[in-house]
Formats: sequence, C-alpha cells, structure tokens
Amino acid sequence: MSSTDKKKVRLSAKEVRVIKDTINANIINISYFILEVQMMQTINLNELPEEARRELLDFYEFLLQKYKKRKRIDEIVPKRVKAFQPMKREEIYESINR
Repeated sequence: MSSTDKKKVRLSAKEVRVIKDTINANIINISYFILEVQMMQTINLNELPEEARRELLDFYEFLLQKYKKRKRIDEIVPKRVKAFQPMKREEIYESINR
C-alpha cells in the first residue's frame, strides 16, 4: 500500500468523543503554555545606576519571599474539566446488557 492510499475507518460514537475530548484537552494545554510564555518579560538592568539596581534586586527578593508564603494560584483556582456529555438512551441500555 503506498503512502497516497487512504483507508476509511469507521469509529464508534464513543471513540469519536474520546478523540474530540483529547483534542480539546490538548488545545487547552497549548493555550495555557502560550499564556505563560506571553507573561514572561525581561528587564535590562544595565540602564540603571548601580544603586538603583541594588534597590530593585532587594525589592525583587522581598517580593519572592512575600509570595512564596501564599498558595500557588493553581492550588486555589478550580481545574478545568471536560464538558459534560449526556449519554444516549441506547448507550445506557448497551452498557447494561453487556
């Protein structure tokens, strides 16, 4: 079979749902990663006088200590969950009769 040949595969509704959920979860993960990258910033301290650099670094260390004591935001904010997909009556009967 060459690489240009296409094979049709029939998937069950459950398999399609699993694939969709996986794709949606990956999209959410990628979105969070992009958001984290966008939040990173760089400051050029070389443009400041020596005294200002020391003061800024002291303040930065103070902020690190202050916010280390607090819980991380992911521990406070609820996690995203998959959207609820109600089961069809036929699926319920199929699972009972197995």
